[in-house]
Amino acid sequence: MKITAIGLVGAALCLAVALFAVLRLSTEESAAAAQMVDQYVTFYSWLDNDPPGSAIAYSRTSHSRTVHESAGGTGTYADPITTATDPTAWAVGTRMYAPFLRKYLVIEDWCASCVQDWRQSRRRHIDVWLNSNATTGEAVHQCAYRWTQETAPIEINPPRNRPVDTRPLFDTSTNTCLESTFASGFPFRFSLWAGGHPGLPWW
Repeated sequence: MKITAIGLVGAALCLAVALFAVLRLSTEESAAAAQMVDQYVTFYSWLDNDPPGSAIAYSRTSHSRTVHESAGGTGTYADPITTATDPTAWAVGTRMYAPFLRKYLVIEDWCASCVQDWRQSRRRHIDVWLNSNATTGEAVHQCAYRWTQETAPIEINPPRNRPVDTRPLFDTSTNTCLESTFASGFPFRFSLWAGGHPGLPWW
């Protein structure tokens, strides 16, 4: 009976050690897979795309890691929002999660100012697509200025279970910008960014 009890204690200890090792490995793998990186976040639309429209540099047809044929997305993991950057800073197809937007993003477009920022000063810059079309007016530019962040923590290679708000940042049916506090749930403060427009940096 005494030997059996000792054996059971030993087995329990071995099981606990093995479980701890598995949990630690899982945590380490998650940490390696996902990381938070501060980035300059701007927004672009149909009007200031080059050329104007919703065409993207890396469509799904030609790049298996991307999601869309043209700029779009609702912000879910399965349907992340098209985002442009320098492809040498973040690989085409990289998924991200923006806490201040509560939306997933995917790199599938190219951005000239992002390339300049990265290659000249190693500043990470992503340009996020704003829901828009050929009839969208100047209001979308004001929305872009409103959402611009001088620096915001962006999660790289995020898991699938982050909270998501699927409402568009810009609603083309009403020509209005989504209120930032509705989407983020985090406190904001007003400041000025380099272009002289009001920004809403994430705390």
